[in-house]
Amino acid sequence: SAVEAAAAHRVPSVRDAPPRVGPPPAVSDAEHSCSGLGAFDVNRHEDGRVERVSRETGRRVVTFANGTVKDVVPSAEGSISTVYFTNGDVKRAHPGGRVEYFYKEVDTWHTTHPEGVEVYHFPSGQTEAHGADGRKEILFPDGLLRRVYPDGREEDEPAP
Repeated sequence: SAVEAAAAHRVPSVRDAPPRVGPPPAVSDAEHSCSGLGAFDVNRHEDGRVERVSRETGRRVVTFANGTVKDVVPSAEGSISTVYFTNGDVKRAHPGGRVEYFYKEVDTWHTTHPEGVEVYHFPSGQTEAHGADGRKEILFPDGLLRRVYPDGREEDEPAP
């Protein structure tokens, strides 16, 4: 989408909202049931994978033998791939290289951007951005923004 493309060309910020992801597609054991696919073809693989491919959109939902589900949605910019792991973790890869990972056990999002910036969203409301050059920005829940430089200097910016 145009929004996706614009987001890929801006510098990530600790003020960005955390990623969100919906539940995995509902896939029943019956070959003919998978939410959001419409009419689809089913391919069964020897390793236990079951792949359902939408005839209309090309969207693919792959269910692995261990219960992991991979949902691949094509778009004009490239496919968005979301993997739903059995432990509740979620990994979503976007065209252009941005990868979002949700750690269910600690309720934390970790987004890796192609230019090397990593952004963490913690359940406390704290957000951190770590640059490839060693810089860090930490936004605390009270609005205080702390910049930490590679040489160890720190700078605080009070909440607006």
